[in-house]
Amino acid sequence: MRFVFGYDARANLIQAAEREGEETYHELVTRTEAQIATTARTRPANVKDEIVRERNYKTLRQAAQNVAEFSYRPGKCKRDYRVIALRKNISVERGENVLSASTDTSSTSPTTGT
Repeated sequence: MRFVFGYDARANLIQAAEREGEETYHELVTRTEAQIATTARTRPANVKDEIVRERNYKTLRQAAQNVAEFSYRPGKCKRDYRVIALRKNISVERGENVLSASTDTSSTSPTTGT
């Protein structure tokens, strides 16, 4: 049996995730979209994105997601828990220009079980 649940990124968990070396992080592989038996429909034009670029609004775009695993023992617990930290690489754009790229270690998932 396996249990997975989300947990707020508290300051101590963020520090533990940042202490992990760059080599422990690897890119999160997501499932591919299901193959359709018929022909794919044509997607409508993304009008909202065009307007945001024309008016030079600031936009946050997710570039990639990386995950790392580490052990964590809460204060009064007798055993360690495996924590899977999700780090998001976010780029900040204004119009056509990329202003900066940042990382956000905002969510962690302690898991228990086999």
